Amino acid sequence: MTPEFMKILMVTTTYSPSLNGVAISTYRTVQELRRKKHRVTVIMPHHPQRKKKHPDDIELPALPNPIQKDYPIPVPARFSIPQLAKKRFDIVHFHQPVLIDVLAQSIAKDQNIPLVFTYHTRYEDYAKQYASFLPKKFLSQIVKAKIQTILNRCDGLIATTQTYQQQLQKTFQKPVFYVSTAGLTKRMKVRVSKQTLRQHHQIPLDKTVLLNVSRQVPEKNLPLIIKTFALLPTKYFLVMVGGGISTEPLKKLSQQLKVNSRVLFTGPLPQENLPDWFSLADFFIYSSKTDTIGINILEALSAGLPVFAVQDPNVAEVIKHGSNGFVLPAKPKAFAKAIQQFPWRRYASFSRQATTSAHHFLISETTKQLVEVYKTIIANKHV
Repeated sequence: MTPEFMKILMVTTTYSPSLNGVAISTYRTVQELRRKKHRVTVIMPHHPQRKKKHPDDIELPALPNPIQKDYPIPVPARFSIPQLAKKRFDIVHFHQPVLIDVLAQSIAKDQNIPLVFTYHTRYEDYAKQYASFLPKKFLSQIVKAKIQTILNRCDGLIATTQTYQQQLQKTFQKPVFYVSTAGLTKRMKVRVSKQTLRQHHQIPLDKTVLLNVSRQVPEKNLPLIIKTFALLPTKYFLVMVGGGISTEPLKKLSQQLKVNSRVLFTGPLPQENLPDWFSLADFFIYSSKTDTIGINILEALSAGLPVFAVQDPNVAEVIKHGSNGFVLPAKPKAFAKAIQQFPWRRYASFSRQATTSAHHFLISETTKQLVEVYKTIIANKHV
């Protein structure tokens, strides 16, 4: 019989205070599970900027990441976490298919409890960005084989979109459940006028402001945004919030295209500062082709921003073309044309639809769905 309040072990390679979708969504989910009285232990890499942690959380030793500084590399040695020996869990939930998978599997096996994995993104596409020296077909086959081996050892899989759920169900014999992980904790809208916010942040009052909030890394396809912006007239202004290894190349690209005077790179910002930036913008522009439904899209929608996004079946589950935004071919000309032809007389309608569509992804709702999945997987394990 599944207990009302479960003892859950989360194992992840990235967690707060790291600024990425998996880290943020996992942290928010854990907080909500704890609020609902479930006992959650999180195994995560040590992060030098983490000021405090929950008493139940366990930090793994970690190495500095030479490529992405905000991604410490965990050393998941079982002997380095002796406190696990005294803990008993109802389920193990892990969030990445590398580094921590063996640790998560061994704990689940030792305690004879279910193992569940969340399929957050297209891992083969990510691999292509960071191992481009290998033939793409060969690399894709390696990654798919690795992931298939890992997932076949799980008792259940969680897909973050319905599209992914359908695709994964064709590949794996294990049950695949749909739960969005990008839970919203609040609406990203502040009760301060757009004009006041723009004055405070020194953004031109007379411009149409496009916003992107993202890690600035190759897989986010951010040059598309700069190239799109270069095709737009001078009445537009672009704000790029975030940081990463692509920041300097993006700045150079904006200079080469002679739009740097109309582009603001804010650098990485803490989560509590983001509502200001969502509230001062007119539109959100989303360029990633590897994410499922980015938490940044949902935050933009919650602020009432119409979204221009790359055409993708996952994104199309949230962005309804011509209603709360537009899904477009990943080409600068297509984006620039759609932005310039936006029907301003319908802006209020787009904004209302955006806010309404974001309500379905509140953390209280997504966590409720996750708990039901846990209960089903636990019950199936002991049949």
